[in-house]
Amino acid sequence: MSSKSEIFLIMSGQTAQTIVTARHTYVNIHSMYVFCYDVNLHHRLKSESDKMKDVMNMEHNLYEKIADELSLLLFDISESYVESQDRALAQNYLDEALRLMHNTLGMDNNHGGIKRVKDLLDRLKTWNEHVLFS
Repeated sequence: MSSKSEIFLIMSGQTAQTIVTARHTYVNIHSMYVFCYDVNLHHRLKSESDKMKDVMNMEHNLYEKIADELSLLLFDISESYVESQDRALAQNYLDEALRLMHNTLGMDNNHGGIKRVKDLLDRLKTWNEHVLFS
């Protein structure tokens, strides 16, 4: 797995006018969000880049969007660690994804995202037991 930082960029509406078009091609930028007073004024920025995820003015909505996207990213990273057989790192990423889903997003155990994470954690546990007892 390559070591690459993933940036979740949060900016004001005024700053976004310049940054979204000038920096959206940067490889390390995973997602961009605009937090501003006038959502309608800056809403058009969403169409300027696929990395531009949302324009919002409610703090709680911003936290939820980022937590949701981050939990998906953590899951994807954990899968790559499973493929490279680094089970300890995979488990760390899965544990953090699960924490975000439960605590920040308020997902219950029946949510599809929670089930995916728990299924992969169960696979890791089974693999670890197989290695320990073989």
